[in-house]
Amino acid sequence: MAFKTVVVHVDVDANREERLGLAEGLVRRHDGHLIGLHPSEPPYLPPSLGELAGPVEADMVEAQRQAAERRADELHKAFEERFRASGLSVEWRTEEGEPSAVLAKHGRYADLLVVPQGEEGAVFPDASLVERVILDGGCPVLLVPRIGHFPSLPRTVVVAWNDSRESSRAVRAALPLLVDAERVVLLQIDPPDGSDAQVMDKATQLVRHGITADAHHTVSAGVPVGEVLLSSVADYDADCLVMGAYGHTRLREWVLGGATRSVLESMTVPTLLTS
Repeated sequence: MAFKTVVVHVDVDANREERLGLAEGLVRRHDGHLIGLHPSEPPYLPPSLGELAGPVEADMVEAQRQAAERRADELHKAFEERFRASGLSVEWRTEEGEPSAVLAKHGRYADLLVVPQGEEGAVFPDASLVERVILDGGCPVLLVPRIGHFPSLPRTVVVAWNDSRESSRAVRAALPLLVDAERVVLLQIDPPDGSDAQVMDKATQLVRHGITADAHHTVSAGVPVGEVLLSSVADYDADCLVMGAYGHTRLREWVLGGATRSVLESMTVPTLLTS
């Protein structure tokens, strides 16, 4: 198993270079193909401009579209320049549309999506966007924090395990990362029987992939699970977290659970999630 097709979100945000560096390291390690994707948001129009709506709206649309085209051209040039001498297989794509829909669409033809955490106080840029990308993209999503510097290949990975479908899918999706990591920590919070039995069973499975994992459990003692996970990342000096994106449906919309949302809002290391 390998990340042969990696799609990285490219925009003007501050942590773009960190995303590109991580995506480059993974593509280089797995002899894959890197796609730089810039979702260009369609023009926005105020709900109503009264009797000026016709001519003003046309001018606004044209001005926004020209600005979007200039931004996409600048990002394209920067992307091409950055990877010109890399020796990697790279490709540039720009598509107009709602960002989550564009990312999810291209994710369905990829092995990994690399996207930003988003601006402070929001999740890329709103809570629902990352949910839709994870749910609709059909591939693992590697979220990169808005601040910090990270190795191109994770060295120590904490894997959140809770004997669920989402957790199992996350571990399976993360195998290319885990195989290359120097240390893997399987961590279960509040196991139902209070023992390491379940994480030990999962560790045994990983051994068959050539992965030696430290298996542990901890007790939350009333502390929110998301906070326990973030503290554990620091305790183990990890530079990557793997977890299932836990949620529930509400009126046919997928809503993130508290632990997942807490990690997404306060993440300190790149985090691989699957639904």
